[in-house]
Amino acid sequence: GHYYDIAGLDALIGKLRAQDPAKFGTLAMHVDAASGGLIAPFLYPGTKWDFLLPSVTSISVSGHKYGFVYPGIGWNIWRSKGVVHPDMIFHLSYLGTDQTNMSLNFSRPSANVVASYYQFLRLGRAGFTLASHNMQQVALHLAKGLQDSGAFRVINEPRHTVPMVVFSLLPYSDGKPRAYTEFELSDQLRGEGGWSV
Repeated sequence: GHYYDIAGLDALIGKLRAQDPAKFGTLAMHVDAASGGLIAPFLYPGTKWDFLLPSVTSISVSGHKYGFVYPGIGWNIWRSKGVVHPDMIFHLSYLGTDQTNMSLNFSRPSANVVASYYQFLRLGRAGFTLASHNMQQVALHLAKGLQDSGAFRVINEPRHTVPMVVFSLLPYSDGKPRAYTEFELSDQLRGEGGWSV
């Protein structure tokens, strides 16, 4: 759930390009923002991780993680058409004209695309910002509850990550390990606190 220092990596790429343009002149960066791409702009708006950085040429984002859409929607976004390798573009003759396609499958349902577009229009920046802050507060509340139970150790700090809680079981006070399956743990969290994990 932590963010990489994309701005720091961009600065390093800039130094490498300056030191040896022949070797590193075309060095570029793809940002895999699958989880954080729809959180970082709203929880951490000052964080530089996108096309504002010159080395970033492409970004991938999953709309189904924090975009409020069912699984199966994601985007690859390129800085410009010039950075897309020609082998990634398929030319198809469709109804007598040349059509370009970059998807892995030509025919896919469009419901998730429409749902994503709807969510962007409905929520806007203000709605995504509010939802992101609400999800972070829920993660902080869950982390505190787990920590306070004495049975768990919270590994991450949800205040500085995407809204998620990473935790592990602590041993009993006598040192014996707690032995729960994930299903038993899920049932216990649901029964004690109403959490669906």
